Amino acid sequence: MSTPIQFGEFAKNAESTRLIKLEWFEVIARYWERGRQYGADSYVRPVRPTGFSYRSTGQGQSGHCEPHWPRARGESVKDGDLTWVAEPAGANGIDAISAPQLTLAPAGSLTTGAPSIADGDATGSRVEIVLNSDGIPGTKYQGRLTVASAGQLLIGLFTVDVR
Repeated sequence: MSTPIQFGEFAKNAESTRLIKLEWFEVIARYWERGRQYGADSYVRPVRPTGFSYRSTGQGQSGHCEPHWPRARGESVKDGDLTWVAEPAGANGIDAISAPQLTLAPAGSLTTGAPSIADGDATGSRVEIVLNSDGIPGTKYQGRLTVASAGQLLIGLFTVDVR
C-alpha cells in the first residue's frame, strides 16, 4: 500500500449537492526515469509536460539525463540505448485506475453517489463523487477513497466541511 494522498478540504452547503473531483494523474503517470530498463513500445511522460507521451522503439536502458523531448508528433530523440518517438498524450504513459471505493466518517448522515472514474480529458485519471443534499451543518466528514492501479492499492484522503 502506498502513502496516502492528501486531497484537502471541500466545503458543502447542507441543502445542496456538490460534485468533487479527485485527480490522480501525478500518482499514476509513468514518468521518465534515469538509468531504467524499458521494453519495446513502453510509454513515458516527461518530467516537465510537453503535451506528448513518448514510445520506445526498442528495448534498452535510458540515459543519465532526461532528453530534450521533441514537441512534434512522430519526431524522435535518442536516450541511452533507447529511441523515443513523440505521440499524442491521451492515456499513453498512464497506469489506469479502477475499483474506486469510498468511506466517510462519521457514517450515515452524509450520503453520496457511487464514485465514478471520469474520462473528460482522455486519461481516466480523475474520480468524481456527488455529495447529496444532506449532512449535518458544522460537521467535518473524513473521506477515504481507494483505487487500484498497476497492481497497487492507492489511498486518497479528504475532508468535507458541511455548512
